[in-house]
Formats: sequence, C-alpha cells, structure tokens
Amino acid sequence: MAKSLATLLVEDGPGLSTDLAEQLVSQYGLSEAAARKQISRGCVGMKRLAHLVFNKGSRFIYLEKDYRSPWFWEKLIEALLKTNSAYSIAFAAIRERGAIPVRYFPIACGAPVKQLKHLSPDTILSNMKKAGVLEEKEIPGMGACIVLSKDASLQSFLDEAPRWRARLQTERIVLNAVRDWARNLGFASYDKIEIRDEKEKLPMVGTYFWDMAGPSFLAPLMTAGNANKPKPGFLICDVLLNVEISNHGIRPFVNKYATLTSLRKLGKCLYIILAESYVPEAFFFAKQRGLVPATIKSLFGSEVANGLKQLTDVLIDVGRGSVDPEKFNSLFEKIDKFEGAVSNIRGSLFEFLVAEAVRRNGNHVHMNFEIKNETGDKVEIDVIGVKDNIEIRFIECKGYNPKAQIDDEEIDKWIEKRIPIARRYALKTPGWKNATLVFELWATGKLSKNAQLKIAQASAQTKKYSIKLLGPEDILDRFLQLNDTKLTYVVSQHFLAPEVTSPKTVLL
Repeated sequence: MAKSLATLLVEDGPGLSTDLAEQLVSQYGLSEAAARKQISRGCVGMKRLAHLVFNKGSRFIYLEKDYRSPWFWEKLIEALLKTNSAYSIAFAAIRERGAIPVRYFPIACGAPVKQLKHLSPDTILSNMKKAGVLEEKEIPGMGACIVLSKDASLQSFLDEAPRWRARLQTERIVLNAVRDWARNLGFASYDKIEIRDEKEKLPMVGTYFWDMAGPSFLAPLMTAGNANKPKPGFLICDVLLNVEISNHGIRPFVNKYATLTSLRKLGKCLYIILAESYVPEAFFFAKQRGLVPATIKSLFGSEVANGLKQLTDVLIDVGRGSVDPEKFNSLFEKIDKFEGAVSNIRGSLFEFLVAEAVRRNGNHVHMNFEIKNETGDKVEIDVIGVKDNIEIRFIECKGYNPKAQIDDEEIDKWIEKRIPIARRYALKTPGWKNATLVFELWATGKLSKNAQLKIAQASAQTKKYSIKLLGPEDILDRFLQLNDTKLTYVVSQHFLAPEVTSPKTVLL
C-alpha cells in the first residue's frame, strides 16, 4: 500500500497531508483511518516540512528530491494560500508586497502580539524562516527585510528594490496626510494619533500593531465607561500602495479586524485600509464586514492621486540612477499640496540630487549605505562617493526647507557617531583604507551657532581625514559647476532661499 502514497507524490507532487489522505481514499479506495496511517508511516524519500503546522495538524509533505524545486514552491504556495492558518496569512502579506522591513512585519502579518490560542508575529516569522519559506535580507535603503526564499537569489529580486523603496516613501507621505485629515475632521484625538516610524514602538490597539491609530471620541465609537466616564473608541488605518490588493492580500487586515471583535473590553473601532486599488472581490469582502476599503482617489481626489503616482514613478527612476530635472520640478509642484507631510520625502529627493551631482564628478556612488560596527550599532550614510579608491566621500544630506532649523542633536549624531563608525569601516575595507577620507554635511536648512562651532572644532581637530560643511551657497556652487541649468534650477527653486540664488540667477 505504501506504493500508492509514493505514486501520488511522484505524479501529483507535494501537498498537505490532509489533501493526500483524501486522494488515497478517493483514488485507491482506502478507508480514512488507513489513509491517515499510511501517511503517518510515510514512504521512501518522503519528508515533512519542518516547523510549519497547518490547520487540523496538517503538514506539508514532499519527496526529498523535489525540495526547493519549482514544483515544490508551486505546491507550497498553493497550500499556503488555500488554508486560513497564521502562516498563510503572513505569507499572503509578503507575497503582496515583495519585501517587508523586519520592523513592519508585526503590522503586515495579520497576527496578534499576545493573545491566547494565536501565534505571535515573532513565532510565525521564526518558524517560517526555520522552514526555509522566508529569509531576512539587507536591502539598500530599506535595511533588514523579510522576503520569500524562492525569490531571494534571483536578480529580479534586487531589480525590484527601487520600487519597494518608493512604496515605503510614498506610504510615509500618505500616513502623514491621513493623520492631518483625521485631525482636521476630529475623527480622533488631535495629539494622540500615532503613525509608524515616529516612535520606537509601533501604534497599537488591542493586541495588534497598525500603521496608524488613535483614540476617538466620536459618538458612534464611544461607549460608557466606569463612573459614567465615556470610553473612547479607536480610529485605525493600514496602508498598502503601488499594488492592486488581491483576495489574499486583504486577508491580513480582515483577520486583524475579525480577531479584535472578540475582545470584549476593547472600545469600538473604525477600520480603514488605504490602497491604490482593489480587485472587486477584495473590495466587497472588506465592505461586507463593515470595514472601509479606501483609495487615495476616494480620500484625497484625483489630483492628489495623480501626484502621488507621479511621485512613485520618479522615486523608482531615481532609485535606478535616472534623474530627470523636469519631472522633479513638476513633481514638487504637486506634492507641495501635502504641506507638512512632504518634509520627509523632500529630504529623500535631495539625497538623489546630491548623489547625481557626486556621480557627475566622476565618482562611483552608493546611496543609503548601512554600516554596522563591532558592537552592533548601525548608521546609514546617505551618499558615498568613491573616486578610483583614492578619495572616499561620506555625505550627510539635510535637504530641509531653507527656512527650517536643523536640530543640534542631528549634528551631534553626525560628528559623534556616524563619522567614527564610517571611518573605522573604511579603514577595514580593502581598497579604501589608504584612500583620503572626506566627511561632508550638505545642509540647505539653518544651523545654530552652536552647531556651526561644533563642526568647526571637529574639523580643526582632525588631521587624518577632513570634515566639511556645505551650506546653501556652497551647494549652489557645486550644482552650477555641473553646467546643467535644469538640474540647478530644481535645487535652487525647492531647496534654497531666494537670497542665495538671486545673485547667481538660475534660469531654465
């Protein structure tokens, strides 16, 4: 009888033990008990995927010769997507995105942090990594990320990195904009709406982490508390841009909602998921459960939606080393509508412009280069310019609004942490250790006198390397030297004050 199980695995490929048992009953006439016993005993070359247990104790079974083959991945993905286990929901979240920063995995995976009879995000991630389904990879500009093992070794994996980075940057703008919208309408307490990235701890309601969350005293969400004191509800929002959310992609969000409804002590919640678009089935799946499947267009209008789409396209282009000054200029005219929400992306765009200027001066350029020291401390260098391994330039970019003040704390971090760690790294890197090291701060905003003094003192105290401050006038001169009026116009219009640019009139 064992031959029938082997035949199934050879002819039909890997599968869940419950499915294989049903096939043994239907195709070979075994009783259910006999089928289960045969699978328990196994056959020559049969393996069970370690660490992952599906619904009703089902295991994924395969022949050792098929491990990690295209057939193996096809069948495993099919098994993951057809079940409703915690692993399948987490898998769907990663498959929808391509890559998830480790920090955001607890938000995206659809699992509660601590809840009886539920696997936590840490347990899910650990088991899926041990099973070889997921891997942790360093992606430039994103840091440590969770990806599907089947894709991790492909060149197309890194080719997608600019698109993933662009998505995260656009989502950051959108979350700020949604928070402003919620504040202006009074949907949640003004100063208590939290979004991811702002604090060490992620926004949390109930037993789940969210991209955005805040307490709400709207009448439909409030309930009676102790001593007649009203108990607030919560406004909750998750965001996923640059993809059309699929039937499987909506599941992590819906699972979070469904589980929270079982918590009796939790206040009422208004659940919003914000996306670019949805397949019809996913849209109605969320609507039928009383959730709000919103889009950028439905929330902010067509003009803003088009502006964000253009922003994403530009970020993808610059992430692949293509800088079009005209697209940049047009983009700024659109994203300025987001007012304060654009501050973070302004800095990112400035980094790309600086990288382009450094590249045109004959340097090989690295962007968002992460360095870790012996004790595990990490720093990210915005731009590194390498010229024939003779000179290495480590550039810190502060692309602020020209009227904005750069915090002294940022200067302290640059001098006391980023420069020492980067220097030690360079001295241990073959080809770099004998090069001239230059550390530059490109700052379009204002520096306090104290910050300027610290930089001057640090520069005077160094002999083995250089520390330089490039203010607005210096930055303008660097771009003027490129003889590219369009590129210089973008910098002068959107990063430099008129009193800096007017003496050296820059025209398109």
